[in-house]
Amino acid sequence: MPLKLCNFLNKITFNQLKILLILSFFGVSYLITAQTFAAVRYESIIVNAQTGNILFESNANLPTYPASLTKMMTLLLLFEALEKGQLRMDQNIVISERAASKPATNMNVKTGARMNVETAIKAIIIRSANDIACAIAETLAGSEENFAKLMTAKAKQIGMIQTVFRNASGLPDSGQITSARDMATLALTLMREYPAYYPYFSERAFSYQGRKYTTHNRILNNYAGADGLKTGFIRASGFNLVSSAKRNGQRLIGVVLGGESASWRDKHMMRLFDRGFSMLQNPSTSNGTNKTVTPPPGPFEWNEANNSKASPVPVEAEGDTDEASSPYETPKKAAPPKITKPPISTGKWSVSVGSYKLYNSAMAAAKKALQAIPANQKSGALVKVDTIKQGKGRVYRARIGGLVNKDKAQSICTVLKSKKQSCAVLQLS
Repeated sequence: MPLKLCNFLNKITFNQLKILLILSFFGVSYLITAQTFAAVRYESIIVNAQTGNILFESNANLPTYPASLTKMMTLLLLFEALEKGQLRMDQNIVISERAASKPATNMNVKTGARMNVETAIKAIIIRSANDIACAIAETLAGSEENFAKLMTAKAKQIGMIQTVFRNASGLPDSGQITSARDMATLALTLMREYPAYYPYFSERAFSYQGRKYTTHNRILNNYAGADGLKTGFIRASGFNLVSSAKRNGQRLIGVVLGGESASWRDKHMMRLFDRGFSMLQNPSTSNGTNKTVTPPPGPFEWNEANNSKASPVPVEAEGDTDEASSPYETPKKAAPPKITKPPISTGKWSVSVGSYKLYNSAMAAAKKALQAIPANQKSGALVKVDTIKQGKGRVYRARIGGLVNKDKAQSICTVLKSKKQSCAVLQLS
């Protein structure tokens, strides 16, 4: 140690040394927190939903808070439980004292109240109800804390490598983080793995005990082709949105995090969608980034203890704010797109490759069949799983859908039969 420094330390008192250390700590902490806060306020990403390819992005891998976008993972685990038969749509969940105490936005239900699962889904999507999200978590995992661990484990499984969940609702928690890229991965997984439930994200209103609740997701009414998913807002995150839109048979997923207002966020998302659809319609001008939202499988170590550290941005103690109470300038509706219809095509032809007792088995069979056909026959082909009632139960039909005509469907079926895969050509209305 240099002599001058030794002499200085010998002259100061113990209390003076403590003060110096404290000031040093807060100075460094403030600098790091302020720099990180400034860096993560805005993120966006636009993804081709058919391929998973990223068309363009901005700060899409920076950590931030998901707010009520968290509820998308709560719903994914709920859909999974429904598929496994652990819950039924008409089954009632009971609202615990802890769930009933959750701050707005909520359904303001009382302890001991009951709500069926289907209504709970609508309450989570349309009302963004924190109390109902907590009740679902407790129903599935015994406690919200246990459920959050399941949420994080599922996130890692599907490729959300930067995401950690601490609760089921998105209420502020310093350890709950995500990124725009991870949220796009979550949206894509919901669409691909649970298509039968996706229409709930398009619903604009529902009623419960005589009261009507309307959606916060105003982009559904203001952008041609928009049909879901979820909004979110806490002060630490800004105004968040995960959305999807479809035009000319092509679908985009968009994520905007850190918007300065709900109306700014929505207008910005619409501009990003316009740019994305333009890229899809003119592939010669741009092919995107050649990156996908879901990273390839690889080793990943996640340590629960490591994620209890200080948050990337400061969090205030607050409830998840009802966006309806925030000032909102209604964006002008986007002009209806000029749709160029293909010369022959309804996309109503399919190739069925079997029926299965489990949804996941049907999905795996449909994916395997799609992989088995030549690349030149995959244009417009989509993996589809249909839920079909059978007596008191149900089965899941696996198929390749979106085919433009019977000839194409028969051609694909011929290829599959040559590979020992049974199949049948279907025309669906």
